[in-house]
Amino acid sequence: MLAFDPIDEARAHWETHGWGDAAAGMAVVTSVMRVQQLLLAQIDAALRPHGLTFARYEVLVLLTFSRTGELPLKVIGSRLMVHPTSVTNAIDRLVAAGYVRRRPNPDEENGATGPKGPATSKRLRPSSPNVSVGRPTATAPTGMTRR
Repeated sequence: MLAFDPIDEARAHWETHGWGDAAAGMAVVTSVMRVQQLLLAQIDAALRPHGLTFARYEVLVLLTFSRTGELPLKVIGSRLMVHPTSVTNAIDRLVAAGYVRRRPNPDEENGATGPKGPATSKRLRPSSPNVSVGRPTATAPTGMTRR
């Protein structure tokens, strides 16, 4: 633990170097980013025993909530607001771990759909990672098994 607050220290440096107008905004953005990093690390630690990261968990939950249990990769990327490469990577890792399958999709350039099968509410039955204000906790999905 540091003897000083690094964000306050950075803000002071911004002000000292003549960037006072931006110092408050920098402190807010940096604080939000630090909180996000801490929460993500905690959630990933809770999901790690299942061979998942939060990004992969999000894909599984999205597929679980879809009408058919499958989605085109471009739809997954759009709904999760991530780059197509990130979706492909997550799907590839979920396939390797036995959580999902890929099917050819003639309507999509890269020829793949988000999978069906293991990514159903019966297989996943997640208790969503829970982050409570003031006392962050992360709960891993329950009832998850690999194929």
